[in-house]
Amino acid sequence: MREIHRDDEDYPEKLRRYKGMPETLYVEGKLPGNEPTVAIIGARRCSAYGKRMANLFGSELAKAGITVISGMAAGIDGQAQRAALSEDGLSYGVLGSGVDICYPTSNRGLYTDLIKKGGILSEQPPGSPPLAQFFPARNRIISALADVVLVIEARKRSGSLITVEFALEQGKSVFAVPGRIGDLLSDGCNELIYDGAGIAVSPQTIMDELRRIRPDWYNPVSEEVTSDTTCLPICRATANKGQKMKHTARENVGTKHGVPDHFIYEETAHIQMTWRDISFENVMKCLSDDPVSLDELLAKTGMESAEITGILTDLILENKIEERGSQQYVRL
Repeated sequence: MREIHRDDEDYPEKLRRYKGMPETLYVEGKLPGNEPTVAIIGARRCSAYGKRMANLFGSELAKAGITVISGMAAGIDGQAQRAALSEDGLSYGVLGSGVDICYPTSNRGLYTDLIKKGGILSEQPPGSPPLAQFFPARNRIISALADVVLVIEARKRSGSLITVEFALEQGKSVFAVPGRIGDLLSDGCNELIYDGAGIAVSPQTIMDELRRIRPDWYNPVSEEVTSDTTCLPICRATANKGQKMKHTARENVGTKHGVPDHFIYEETAHIQMTWRDISFENVMKCLSDDPVSLDELLAKTGMESAEITGILTDLILENKIEERGSQQYVRL
C-alpha cells in the first residue's frame, strides 16, 4: 500500500485539476495516468440486460485501449470492470472504504485482479469501514478520473446520479444507455437522456466522443468505422449541478464556409439515417421465427460485434425482435 500526497509527482494529474480533491490518496497497485478513461457506473441490482451492456461496453472499450474507472460495486460497476480486465485492459477501482478492505466481499476476485492488472485507490485511511457517508464523496473522484461518464441502468434516485452531478460540475461528457419505458432500473438513464445526456447506442458512440474531446488519442478501430464528418452532432451534458442538461454540438465545419447550421445538420442526419436503415434491414433479413444466434448474425452480416449488438438492442427496444435464451434472437 502506498500513500500519495497532492504535491507528490505521481499524484494523478486528472485529480489535480479540480478543487476539493483528496490531499492524500491510498493506493494498491498502479494509478491512472493520462490515458483515455471512461467511468462505467450503474445499478447494483442490475438486470440481465444491464449486465450484458456492462459486459459489452467494458470489453469493447478495453479492446480499444480505453481504461475503465468504477467503484468496484456489485452489479454494473463490477461487471464492467471484470469485462475490461478479461480483455487484458486497464481498470481502476475507487473505494468507499480503506484500500485494504474489499467491499462487497463478493467481489474478492475482482479486487485481487484490479490490484494485479490496474489499481485500487481511496481517500479513506487503511482500515476504514465502508460507511454510507464515504460513497457519495468517492463519486467525485470517479468522475474526475474519467474523460467520459457512462451510466448503464439507474433508478431515479440512484447513487450513480450523484456521480453524474459531479461530472457535470467538472464539465465532463455524460452518456446513458437507454432502457425500456416503465422499467424502474431504466428510469434514471431515460431521464438523463431526456435532459440532454448523450445516447450510448454502442461502444463506438463513446469512442467517437473520446476522439472529439481527446485529440491526443487516436483509435484506428474508430477511424475505420467513423467517417470524418466532423459536423455530425454529439450530445454532451455540460450543465451545472441542479440545472437542466444541454446539448453541445461538435464544432460545425459548415459555419466556417457560410452554410447555415441547420442545412448541415439535416444533410448529415439524412445520410446517417440512410446508413442506419440499411444496417437494420440487413439484420432483419437474417432473422425469422426460429432463434438465430449472435454468432450466426455476425457471420451472415459481416458486421462488427459492437455494431450489431447496438442494432439488436435498438430492435429489441422497438419491439421488432426478441431475445430468446442467451444471445438467441427471433423476429416479431
